[in-house]
Amino acid sequence: GSGSAGGGCAELRRIRTVAKDSKAALLKVGFEEIVVDSFWETFCELLDNLPETSPRRLHELMTEEGNNVTSVVWFLRMLTSGRIKAHADRFAPFIGDDFADVERFCQVEVEPVNVECDQVQIIALTEALGVAVAIEYLDASGAPSRVVFPDGGEPSVTLLYRPGHYDILYDR
Repeated sequence: GSGSAGGGCAELRRIRTVAKDSKAALLKVGFEEIVVDSFWETFCELLDNLPETSPRRLHELMTEEGNNVTSVVWFLRMLTSGRIKAHADRFAPFIGDDFADVERFCQVEVEPVNVECDQVQIIALTEALGVAVAIEYLDASGAPSRVVFPDGGEPSVTLLYRPGHYDILYDR
């Protein structure tokens, strides 16, 4: 609504700061600068231009093949991987026995663009960005359920989980 416009600007500034500061964190966990640079720059540029970008243009930018979407997705996957690697002791118990270590889990399950995300990745990304997310889904009985990441957060984004896919839910 119109009452949240000021809060949205503050939130955008906060996320831009997080994004700009993230490059150093990614380098610290072992990503090479040459790999990080173009994706990081595209993401930061998108955030910088967001206030002047119409919703229609943003939709075009994020859906045109070969445009910003691949860079943004890859950057967010790097950010997720970086968070998991930086907090390996906390995330390691949740990655399962299929992986030798957190590094291998990130290489196989987090960084590739064509791999579906799971709860571990969602938690890591919400923590990295400092953005709480609510996920709505139907449980086995068909009843609606809701979970918020991180725990106790005030969600600014709501996703609908359908097996193998997440959709954004918008308030009307």
